[in-house]
Amino acid sequence: MVRTSTRTERPALAPAVAWIEELAARGDGLYGRVNWLQPGLDVLTAKSHRYISPALKTDEKGRAVWLHSAALVAAPGISMPAVAAADPNRKEETDMNIAEILRALGLPAEATADDSLKEIERLRAGESDRNKALLAANDALQTMAAGLASETTTLNAERRQTKVERAIESGKLIPAHRNVALTLLSVSESAFDTFCASMEGSIKHLFKPAFTDEMLSAHNLKHLDRPIALSTEAAKVAHTLGIKRESLDEESRR
Repeated sequence: MVRTSTRTERPALAPAVAWIEELAARGDGLYGRVNWLQPGLDVLTAKSHRYISPALKTDEKGRAVWLHSAALVAAPGISMPAVAAADPNRKEETDMNIAEILRALGLPAEATADDSLKEIERLRAGESDRNKALLAANDALQTMAAGLASETTTLNAERRQTKVERAIESGKLIPAHRNVALTLLSVSESAFDTFCASMEGSIKHLFKPAFTDEMLSAHNLKHLDRPIALSTEAAKVAHTLGIKRESLDEESRR
């Protein structure tokens, strides 16, 4: 039973404002489930008596052995927190929340708090395993992506090299421009194509032999075994264009 108490009231005359319907001894104290009457709810709502003072029977060693009743008081006789503000719907909401939690955990309505804790721990362990699996899968995907990126880079480099060589063979570029062309192609393929299109035909004649077969036959030089000496100017042009001197000699002897 719970009463309100003031200095001028005798405890026996104080009316009951609530009934303690259930008690539970826990490791950190004694807990009770209280059925509050309307006067008790009014007192708690007004916050005039916010603390509980228990009436205890003790043994010869001063240990509490029996709880007679409890009173709502303005100041506590022992160190304890204030009673929460009263709410007539509080119990119903709490019960509803517990039922919802049990349903969410997939537990029956009669499941205990220990059952709930065990299920939560089991779910947390499963979640941890799933997180580990996801992290492992993510690492594998990152490794695969890095490998694909490396392969793509290699393939792109090979493709650019092939494209530049074909442009040189077709007379759109000179060999001396190979590195510049590769750099331009790596930055913008469209810019490279535009440049090659603008150069097409303008330098192709540079790749033709300096002496035609007719010219060599006319001067009886077609089957000449000794190399033809290039002038200094011709050698400079060959060097600038990236053309080996031996190739010019070979072309000249054909």
